Amino acid sequence: MEDRDRDKEQLLNELIKLRTKIAELEDIKNSPKSTEKQLKKS
Repeated sequence: MEDRDRDKEQLLNELIKLRTKIAELEDIKNSPKSTEKQLKKS
């Protein structure tokens, strides 16, 4: 689906989700011990 077919609220919700995901990934990137623990769990 193209962005022009979506309403403003849908796009804002997607933007919020993506920003949250980016923040989570940056936290993981910035904490090597946390990453190591997560890898051991999987």
